[in-house]
Amino acid sequence: MARPLLRLAGFVLLGPCLATACGAATATAPPDYPNVAVSSGLDEPVADWMISYREEIGPPEFNLLPLPYSQAVEAAAAGGVKLVISAADPEPNWFITPLTTDGLSVIVHLDNPVLDLSLEDLRRLFSGGFSNWSQLGGQDLAVQPYLPFRGDDLRERFEQAVMAGVRPAGVAYLVPHSRAARQAVSDDPAGVAFIPATMVDESVRAVRLEGILPGPSTLADGRYLLRLPISASAPEEPTGAIRDWLVWLQGNLRAP
Repeated sequence: MARPLLRLAGFVLLGPCLATACGAATATAPPDYPNVAVSSGLDEPVADWMISYREEIGPPEFNLLPLPYSQAVEAAAAGGVKLVISAADPEPNWFITPLTTDGLSVIVHLDNPVLDLSLEDLRRLFSGGFSNWSQLGGQDLAVQPYLPFRGDDLRERFEQAVMAGVRPAGVAYLVPHSRAARQAVSDDPAGVAFIPATMVDESVRAVRLEGILPGPSTLADGRYLLRLPISASAPEEPTGAIRDWLVWLQGNLRAP
């Protein structure tokens, strides 16, 4: 049986051994597996799901492709992608199944003393209403927001919940995915961004929103206001290996 292929963030995994290590005399073409797209802001947590699946079940017989959400939808509509994992509302008349709910964490540099923000504070930080962290009791540093590109599913969720139609500040830097946002804020004492709560690590600090941090209980009871529902969608209900993976996910991901 051909070894399954997993693609993620530009890397190609061909199974437990490389051709040189296995003594293969000739190169062989990788299997022609179907593609599953994951929106760029969610590629790290979904990669963790894939690792857990691979360890328990075995290598998946499909490719995982991180793509900007708008490109993932276009690829699915054209037939090049069989499933899209995202935090976006489903496309009209598409198959959709919920997977889990994360929180959208607001992150700042570890040296930033600001611990708590209101929704209004957050709106003003990202719209230019607050231009300096000293206006919130922080250091005398010009606020530097980091935003995903327009059309990104995480950005759409944030704008719906926070911005209330107010345009982001012109000084905001654009980042291609949540990993880049986390790295930017960890390097920038003036930075502020939002990423999935499951991606917050020791390099940045999550700020309380209205006194609350995201977690299973605060997401479940609605106390944390920035919920991030994650689902799988496609023009047609998937079959085969992709369906098997979805069934496994729904049995292993805990909804808050």
